[in-house]
Amino acid sequence: MSEQFHEVWAVVNHDTNFLNIETGVGVGYTGGADRLTLKLMVSRDLNNKRSKQTLQAKPPQ
Repeated sequence: MSEQFHEVWAVVNHDTNFLNIETGVGVGYTGGADRLTLKLMVSRDLNNKRSKQTLQAKPPQ
């Protein structure tokens, strides 16, 4: 039980046509937590173009 930790996070997301960016700051408030944690996630949806092309290829009848 002494290894348990609790953190509070403030996070900001920003989505563009090309990338998705998530950044945040976490503050630990128990003994097992890090005092301060920073994060940065950069991602891209690799299936996004394919699904749009599939929808455009077959018009509704």
